[in-house]
Amino acid sequence: MAPVIPHITDTPENLGAVIRAAREAGAAKIWHNTLYLHDVTRDAFFGYVKERRPELLGTLETIYTGRYAPRSVTERIDRCFEAIARATPRRPISFIQPGQLRQISLLDR
Repeated sequence: MAPVIPHITDTPENLGAVIRAAREAGAAKIWHNTLYLHDVTRDAFFGYVKERRPELLGTLETIYTGRYAPRSVTERIDRCFEAIARATPRRPISFIQPGQLRQISLLDR
């Protein structure tokens, strides 16, 4: 699940909804990462924030002085994500049983 965007998609409700949907779909593992801004991504992201979420512009500019969010932000998101993932039950997975082996030829038609 990436990117998790501080102050936009990092609420427990949002993280929980995605984790629950993944578990219900049969996901045995789930991973996340906080937004990383490279040069082009940075311009596009802050263009979006200015247009659609201007109330967050100052906060996000403070968070993203470089490419990565500070450790205090990523650790908060990590703790929340891990707590929800641990509390969300996994769906039992039925594994496909192998059938009888058969040889196929790529040369015979």
